[in-house]
Amino acid sequence: MAQCAVSLDIHLATQSPVALEALTRVGELYGIEEQIRSQSSDLRRQIRQARAGPVLDDLYRWFKSTLTQLSAKSTSRRDRYAMSRGKH
Repeated sequence: MAQCAVSLDIHLATQSPVALEALTRVGELYGIEEQIRSQSSDLRRQIRQARAGPVLDDLYRWFKSTLTQLSAKSTSRRDRYAMSRGKH
């Protein structure tokens, strides 16, 4: 989630709509985690698969398509490396 800190820094410095969108999407995942925090590990896993899985898949697709639209200067090697290591 270090990428979130980078997105937050970028958004605060530039008011970037792309960084804000990334933060919003990642915030959905944090919201799910907040709701399931006190549940058993088995139930958390089930809920993650059912609720967070689709959100994460959508985030991955959005991030991948967004990276192709951004200039190489606005993205880091770390961002592109992270995407190349994805499960999709």
